[in-house]
Amino acid sequence: MKTKYLFLLLTALTLNGTATFAQTVQYAFTNFAGMPGEPGNVDGIGSAARFDQPFGVAVDSARNVYVADKYNSTIRKITPAGAVTTLAGSAGQVGSADGVGSAARFGGVLCYCGDCIVVGPESVAVDSTGNVYVADTWNHTIRKVTPDGVVTTLAGNASIQFGRPIGGYADGTGSAARFNYPNSVAVDSAGIVYVADTWNHTIRKVTPNDVVTTLAGSPPVYDRDGNLISGG
Repeated sequence: MKTKYLFLLLTALTLNGTATFAQTVQYAFTNFAGMPGEPGNVDGIGSAARFDQPFGVAVDSARNVYVADKYNSTIRKITPAGAVTTLAGSAGQVGSADGVGSAARFGGVLCYCGDCIVVGPESVAVDSTGNVYVADTWNHTIRKVTPDGVVTTLAGNASIQFGRPIGGYADGTGSAARFNYPNSVAVDSAGIVYVADTWNHTIRKVTPNDVVTTLAGSPPVYDRDGNLISGG
């Protein structure tokens, strides 16, 4: 167990000046699942489990933790007792495929100058009924995983061009919508999913009927020479 101290600085403004108070609060940090410095892909309990670049987490009302295990291209689940299982995807297998459990695929492979890395899902959110929403960043899509591990694509399109999925920008329903490297997701009590559409510099909204609209921001527009005209 590691003990750290968090110093909270509380500042009260008064009519006559400023009063400052310092409070020391002690927190205990423990290793919940996995082992520091030992990446891998192993289901198990506590430190027996292995992850590879876990990138995003979400917690449901029962205190189950869901993990976007980026380099394994999987979605993992951790119970309050620390038992780790793979909810969807298969380590070492990438792509964009709907399906049940290990038959589903997330992410892809990025190669540059001979070096290749797996680019898997980067963010998860969980709703009140236990559905997990996934920012499948590489594939420019928003995915949904039910509590039983059934994976579907809510919105976006992972069509391959020039050997890789190509992002874009379009509001619309389901696969008619386009994202460009969506990096983070959140879901509200009504089941509406909010997306940080990173390369489009926008915040998008996905309704339970898979209708995608833009809440804020505007995508960059370039001229034929690559100069920024607007947005971004």
